Amino acid sequence: MKNRLTLIFSSILMAAFSTNIVYGYADVESSNDGVSFFSSLMKFIGFLVIFGVIIFLAYYTTRLIASKSNQGMRSENMEVLDFMSLGTASKIMMVKVERYVYVLAVSGNNITSIDRLEYDDLDIEERNFYAGDFDQQLKKLINSEKLSELRDKFSKKRDDR
Repeated sequence: MKNRLTLIFSSILMAAFSTNIVYGYADVESSNDGVSFFSSLMKFIGFLVIFGVIIFLAYYTTRLIASKSNQGMRSENMEVLDFMSLGTASKIMMVKVERYVYVLAVSGNNITSIDRLEYDDLDIEERNFYAGDFDQQLKKLINSEKLSELRDKFSKKRDDR
């Protein structure tokens, strides 16, 4: 990050003080023929202001795009409550459909249902998954009584085989 800032700052300085060549003042070593320190300083400040405006616009445009993408994860009947990326092509998602929450494993062209839970049975603070980390929410779900019952049920089925 420090190297990038140094590169950006040096580029701005070079652009500000090389304007003499751009505006036809190729002979920098000659006497100040129409170019003063004050005009160079004003050009430099102008470049800094333009650079600041560009950074400001980039920041708020990024925030606008991010807020629009969160709205895209909701429809009339479904809502993506949360997701966690497990790599470049796989993630775990929690999707609410009507009164159920589906825990899905998504990778490449495959979607696998891990579990289906009753939304009302979940212990969710303020019914907002974004209140905490996905890790914490998943641990709460794993340690919940409902999952313990399911775990016992599946272990009995394995023992019966």
